[in-house]
Amino acid sequence: CAASTFRPRPESCCMKRCGRAGGFRNLVQGGNLDELGTQGGGRLTGFEDALRDILEQINAVAMQVNQIATAAEEQTATTSEISSNMMQITEVVQDTASGAHESATAAAQLHGNAEELQRLVRQFKL
Repeated sequence: CAASTFRPRPESCCMKRCGRAGGFRNLVQGGNLDELGTQGGGRLTGFEDALRDILEQINAVAMQVNQIATAAEEQTATTSEISSNMMQITEVVQDTASGAHESATAAAQLHGNAEELQRLVRQFKL
């Protein structure tokens, strides 16, 4: 019964062992390996064990995929939070820069006022 050329026929070996090929597929996909062993006349014990191992490995891989997906979601949330914090920091830096510019302008005006006051005070010598 080569998988690539399998054409169910009443006399095929797969059909004799498993009933219908679709029934076999349903047993394997449904994980009902006990029934599969029964239909195979007990001759599929090694096959059943192999399928159990495969199913266990598939479940382990599925768990790992779920863990990766959860970690990716957490990283996305963290990245969004970092991005939001960076935007807030940018706003604070811009506000600080604007305040520093205003302070520099005020300092220049005070310097000019101080020079003017010194000039005026020099005129009133006693």
